[in-house]
Amino acid sequence: ANQAAFSFSVTVPLLKGRGEDVTAANEKAAKSLYEADVLLLNHSIAQNVFSAVRAYWAWVAAVKRLAIFAESERRAQVLLANTRKLIEHDQRPASSIDLVEANLSSKRGSRIFAEQDLADARKELGLVMGLNADEIAGLGTPAGNELAQEDGIRPPGQDRDRFFIELGLAGRSDLKSLLKKQEAASTEMIAAKKNIMHQLDLNLQAGYNSLTDRDTFSDYFTAYGHNMSGLNTAVSLKYTWPVRNNEARGFYVQQKANYEKSVIDATYAAKTISAEVANTLSSLRKASLQLTEARAAVLSYRRAVESENRKFTLGMSTLNDVITNENFLVSALLDEVASLQNVAGAIIALRFQTGAII
Repeated sequence: ANQAAFSFSVTVPLLKGRGEDVTAANEKAAKSLYEADVLLLNHSIAQNVFSAVRAYWAWVAAVKRLAIFAESERRAQVLLANTRKLIEHDQRPASSIDLVEANLSSKRGSRIFAEQDLADARKELGLVMGLNADEIAGLGTPAGNELAQEDGIRPPGQDRDRFFIELGLAGRSDLKSLLKKQEAASTEMIAAKKNIMHQLDLNLQAGYNSLTDRDTFSDYFTAYGHNMSGLNTAVSLKYTWPVRNNEARGFYVQQKANYEKSVIDATYAAKTISAEVANTLSSLRKASLQLTEARAAVLSYRRAVESENRKFTLGMSTLNDVITNENFLVSALLDEVASLQNVAGAIIALRFQTGAII
């Protein structure tokens, strides 16, 4: 006789392993981690853009410094020529030429140093941009898209700090990445906690039985198609009680620690971003004020240098006075460039800190 049986069973976890929180935990956590990596990649791109823009403004500043030292050298040459004429007409002692020539040599040395400073800034910009040596050498001068020279920079007031802080907390990709990692850690912790529970499974089974009294080889499979009896069903409960369950408990403790660490990381990042945004806004305000004062100083020193040169021509001033005022003007011009670079750096830093740079 040949007997055939056909059945299927379904096991439903009632305690351990029950629910989407457990069965889909690995998939959900993997998705969150993938999204976290994408956000972290976006933050890395933002950092590279930030570095490139800062390098650009350092290049702009180097170009301006070279122009300042070149103009200072030109004025020193004019002073040397004027002094020689005055000596020829016996209006200045011949010994005066030494001081003027030394002044010109000093200005020429400063200009040479500024040329190398410009080359260094060009190299740093080119490297950040991913250029090779030939492409770096081909970089010309800035296209003129720099901050306006007039006093038109109006940084936001302190009453706007909260707005920019909230903008940073909502826009920073690195914080979003940490929150996604926190989400993944929470998913894994919840699944691990539910797996501590005892095992209780509901088993549902259904099928058909068939019997044939023929025993030839060709009848081995005919039992599936003859004398099919009624539906057979069975219901059972299976309970498993781990005595101490140390492995599951230890895994839960580990996942809980990972989750708590992710919360700490995200909280610290949020506090850091808030502080950085507030500090960048303060830096922008201070840099703007500094730029205004630096430009005022330049205007005053230009008038002082022009006045001192006129008095020198009339014999009413000394070479020391002329050279000293010239040095003050150069220093003021360099301060203006530094202030301009600080303002530009603060603006781009604010865009980076608020997640708005790309």
